[in-house]
Amino acid sequence: MAQTIFPITPVQVTYNVPGWTGINLGAYVPVGIATGGIFRIVNSSAGVRPYGIRQGWSSDARFEDVSGHIQCCCFIGINAVGDIAWNNVHLYSNRVQAFLLAYTIAGVEFPTVTHAPDISPGLDAWTAVNLGPTGLNLIPATATGVVLEVHQGPAYELVAYGARMNGSTDNRITDGAAKNQFAVVVGCDANQVIELYRGAGTLKFFLQGYITDGVTFYLNAQDVSPLPVGSWAALNPPANTVIPFLEITNGGRWELRSTGYSLPKYLYGSHVWGTIGCPNGGLEGIQSVGGGAMHLVGYATMVIVASVSTKPATSVAINSATLNGTLDDDGGEACDCGFEWGETVAYGNTTPTQSKTTGQTFSQGITGLDPRKTYHFRAFATNSFGTGYGADRTFTTLAAAPTTDTDPATDIEDIAAALNGELTYDGGEACDCGFEWGETVAYGNTTPTQSRTTGQIFSQIISGLTPGTPYHFLHFF
Repeated sequence: MAQTIFPITPVQVTYNVPGWTGINLGAYVPVGIATGGIFRIVNSSAGVRPYGIRQGWSSDARFEDVSGHIQCCCFIGINAVGDIAWNNVHLYSNRVQAFLLAYTIAGVEFPTVTHAPDISPGLDAWTAVNLGPTGLNLIPATATGVVLEVHQGPAYELVAYGARMNGSTDNRITDGAAKNQFAVVVGCDANQVIELYRGAGTLKFFLQGYITDGVTFYLNAQDVSPLPVGSWAALNPPANTVIPFLEITNGGRWELRSTGYSLPKYLYGSHVWGTIGCPNGGLEGIQSVGGGAMHLVGYATMVIVASVSTKPATSVAINSATLNGTLDDDGGEACDCGFEWGETVAYGNTTPTQSKTTGQTFSQGITGLDPRKTYHFRAFATNSFGTGYGADRTFTTLAAAPTTDTDPATDIEDIAAALNGELTYDGGEACDCGFEWGETVAYGNTTPTQSRTTGQIFSQIISGLTPGTPYHFLHFF
């Protein structure tokens, strides 16, 4: 699973200009890579205020009201130059604000259509909606979830609605926010089928995007409701969660926060989806009054590729060595650890792996090496998120001892002879080859040397010998 959603330090990105206005997010997202943004919409005033938000390429003109001191969230596609469109509708300075919480990349897709498709089902019953290739053909067969816009208007009335994965037994259809516009994120089954419920024709579902990677969805959402009223409580999302998708049902007023984030406190009201970035793992919720609940529908995870260190090789010999490494961070799960090695940084050889966790060391012996040769190696560790590599290191094998053959003397005369030898192995470098000679095995005389490499012969003429006297000789290098 790849990481497809990246939280940022929340930043207000909207300003007080009436009418639909392009807003460029290039200062906060990687332009050309980011596919969309996750926004927190906040009404800081006491009264009901209208707003609208849409994809950078869209001509949709939906805008609705958000109640005073209330918030909701939206998912919106970002175009190739980093734009979205915002409509503050009225000249209420800083009354309705949009905070960018996170951006998405490939794996969370927003189709570049002029108008988001209306996928609203019939009324007053859970209805299966097939969005995949065998149905409406709006999302690919690889999709695991969808991003919907819920639009309730024009009357100020609470309308029952719900969204769930096909096959789920969840049945939360409490009234939605009156005359509002917000996002719903829900998983789909293997055939890209979801189930929707709406209690009035004034409430509509629009397909804004779909998810193929980076998010895990529950068939039945997990109840993570904080128990105390009026005090913050930990929600404990799964490990490595960076963005949770929470369905907040009616009856209480809720707020979310996470470690390292500071935003004005505004409540989720009625029946909406809420989210906030929690890259440090801490997520807390609070309800101001009793009732209602908070359910974790799904969550986006951080990819933590293992980090590993390559340690110096040990037991380096003529034809073998031991490679060593340390797993510095396993990313939350056991890793398969080993080494790549070879004569260049292209390596070309891989050792068997060992299962290790954070802080453990690992080693592998390698054999069949050439003497006096430099080899490169690096450690690696693989978990479900990918493979991490250590730095390149080198070692040089030891030189092997040269070997020679002493051949019979030739051209023997009364006072001279030719001594002969062959360098059968040079140990990896040219050798200075010669002879010791004399009347005993103590020798006592040494010839000049000749530089030779493997397979070459060498000879030296000695003179001043005594006729009829036996002589000993031995090659050296």
